Amino acid sequence: MPLAAISAYLERLPARQAELKLLLSDAVSIPHMKENHREAAQSAWMRAAMIEADNSIKPASPARLKLMGIGVRHVDQ
Repeated sequence: MPLAAISAYLERLPARQAELKLLLSDAVSIPHMKENHREAAQSAWMRAAMIEADNSIKPASPARLKLMGIGVRHVDQ
């Protein structure tokens, strides 16, 4: 494996780990925390994962869906 690929992996590893902690937080610890501690933990994990809190989700374009192997049919309404 090329050394550049390994170093790129190691650079992104903390962000990936933070994303995993954010995903698991609801099921594990968040329901048992006080509200101010809960918000602080989530915002810290979101910063570490480089996720912005006001990040809006955009719908995928038909071209992007096609690249993922998802067919798109346009139907007249």
